[in-house]
Amino acid sequence: MLVARDLLTESGSCFVQISDENVHLVRNIMDEVFGSENFVSLITYQTSVSAGSRTLDKVCDYIIWYAKNKELINIGICIYPWKSGGRCNKV
Repeated sequence: MLVARDLLTESGSCFVQISDENVHLVRNIMDEVFGSENFVSLITYQTSVSAGSRTLDKVCDYIIWYAKNKELINIGICIYPWKSGGRCNKV
């Protein structure tokens, strides 16, 4: 993780996909490596529905997003391309 951080440009980001069992441990490591001030987001996404669990079913995973320098990240997100004739409106 330290080498990955060092290889990033100042505006670079690191994304880690993880399940709920260890998300807290990976966040702690990434806080140490990148600094808690460079945490950007915890992205939740739906996975397949698991049935038959004795407890609550696991239905999502996470992507942890850290920046090398949060003040310098460059985000190019495509918002509502259908409203602009198929072109992306970047945020």
